[in-house]
Amino acid sequence: MDLNRNYDESWGENEMTSFGVKLEDAQDECADECGECYRGKYPFSEPETTAIRDFLMEHKDEIKFSYNFHSYGNEWIYPFNGVPTNDLIQRNPTAFNIFNEFSDEVKFPESM
Repeated sequence: MDLNRNYDESWGENEMTSFGVKLEDAQDECADECGECYRGKYPFSEPETTAIRDFLMEHKDEIKFSYNFHSYGNEWIYPFNGVPTNDLIQRNPTAFNIFNEFSDEVKFPESM
């Protein structure tokens, strides 16, 4: 279960694998319960994502800022936001600048 894919935003969209494959022949790997990116039976089907949703809804008037950071190995990953082309710069240049500040100021581990 990939909890990152178990939220309601764009649930089940853009999950088709099409690397070198005609789009009509592509398969939705995240619908496979045995797959690494399995998104769950429905949005918020898992207790972890339900707890986060409920907490945020309960405190929505108190929370001023929230951001979801991802990394993989020694990689720094800009938000994908569920769209085929990452358009973070156009949609939210302030967020893009925040990521650049982090990358300028944080000491990342050396590659092995």
